[in-house]
Amino acid sequence: MNNYMGIDHHKQYSHITMLNEKGKKLKSGRVANYRSELERFLDGSGDVKAVIEAGRSSYTMVDILDELSIDVTIAHPYDLILAVWTEPALGPQTDPHKHQHHRDFNEDAYDCCEGCS
Repeated sequence: MNNYMGIDHHKQYSHITMLNEKGKKLKSGRVANYRSELERFLDGSGDVKAVIEAGRSSYTMVDILDELSIDVTIAHPYDLILAVWTEPALGPQTDPHKHQHHRDFNEDAYDCCEGCS
């Protein structure tokens, strides 16, 4: 049975959420971007597949995940916004195409509206 991990990577730490195959949240937390901290978070998690938002510093986390033999997918931030906004169980039901910054993604767009914060 696979578990799935979503990673919101920042310079010094990441917000990580782990779900099982049925979508049940197993754990979530803020993890320092060190191998030892990630290993502690993953302890007992079994087989894991991960997705991480592409960014300037996300490849350091990708390297750690590769070292731990975790299947990782690097996703464009816009694709992640669409995934959350179009899945009823995950987020608000507002059309992201109505927001210009979602079409022309930029880092300043994160806190522009209730759906982005």
